[in-house]
Amino acid sequence: MKKVLYLGTDNTFALEGCEVIHYPVILLIPRSFQEAKIQSCLKKLSLFTHCFLTSKNAVEILFTLSVDALEALREKCISIGPATSLALKKRGIGPLWESTVSSQEGMIEEMQKYSWKEAYIFYPRSSLARSCLSSYLDQEKIAYEALDLYDTVWQEPQPIPSLEEVDEIIFTSPSTVEGFFRVFLKMPEGKKLTFQGPITEEAFYRIFSRNFCLP
Repeated sequence: MKKVLYLGTDNTFALEGCEVIHYPVILLIPRSFQEAKIQSCLKKLSLFTHCFLTSKNAVEILFTLSVDALEALREKCISIGPATSLALKKRGIGPLWESTVSSQEGMIEEMQKYSWKEAYIFYPRSSLARSCLSSYLDQEKIAYEALDLYDTVWQEPQPIPSLEEVDEIIFTSPSTVEGFFRVFLKMPEGKKLTFQGPITEEAFYRIFSRNFCLP
């Protein structure tokens, strides 16, 4: 049976016909509900016209953190891609639209089809989120509130699986790429590499070329 090494945080991830080895190289730590910035954002959920969700983790943590958020943001959510949309749909929320390309750049391209003059955007994210989207919002003078909802830290669970025994490795984010290279110092040949989104793939080859010789 094909063995797949999955580096993300979804402990329910499965692939038909495969043995999935879960090895989460990152750990998500939600910020405290009592933090002043979180309290401030939660109190004005009804004021936001849109909610930009750039990962399924943001969906899960936000709606676990606040029951009120589910109703206040139900008709306002915009998704970065299929995994985030699925997380929303599991909570009965159909996104207003989903980015064609699952990246912040893809969201920006999609945004250009609409007017944002009257918008007030809520943007819950990881504290390690890339700055591309927020920089664009600043540049275009679009009103928004960014909230660092959770921290992403790297970890090295034991025992460490042998890469020689797996057929495929699945990277779910740039953070999992960095976490992978913190744990594994050698990249064996002949492994299928699967990336969630173009930015994750770009991060892999950038870090790989820095540490190894590209073929």
